[in-house]
Amino acid sequence: MKNFVSILFLSILLSCASNRPIEAYMEEEIKENNYNNVSSILIDKKRSEMSALDIYIGKNIGGKIFSRAKSFDERDFEDLNNKYQKDTLTKYWKTSDSKFFNFSSMILEKEVWNYPLQNNDSTIYLYHLSKPLYLKSKKHAMFSLLKSKGSRRIVEDCVIIMKKEKGKWVMLEKVYATSLH
Repeated sequence: MKNFVSILFLSILLSCASNRPIEAYMEEEIKENNYNNVSSILIDKKRSEMSALDIYIGKNIGGKIFSRAKSFDERDFEDLNNKYQKDTLTKYWKTSDSKFFNFSSMILEKEVWNYPLQNNDSTIYLYHLSKPLYLKSKKHAMFSLLKSKGSRRIVEDCVIIMKKEKGKWVMLEKVYATSLH
């Protein structure tokens, strides 16, 4: 029983730690939203890992890669691509994740299209996030972020690339999807 409790504690601790890059980025984002009286709502369905890699790679024309990411490393891309390209399982954030990231609330993906554009004269941002993908060094991570105003107007579709410096995750760069920017 003691071993079971220890294993459970470690798995909870590691799952929280694995989301640290998102937590670090969203902390500032949500703080700014709160200051501007904007609700930040997490969509329960995670974006696929491939959505992050598609933005990270940019364009692949005839086997030649044209990435817009300054930190792009083809070996890291190949490793991540091999790891996630066959993963077709749909994954979901838990309610505890939305509280961990300090979102106002969480909405089911199937209800997004019915969500009002405005709520009591305050703006609503919906966030659709992938889980963080760690590069080999574990000092860099990336995740995709789709931010929309209400259910129909995309504000940002990008990959956030984070770097661990002195024990803290900081944003290294933001790479926008080529279809929007």
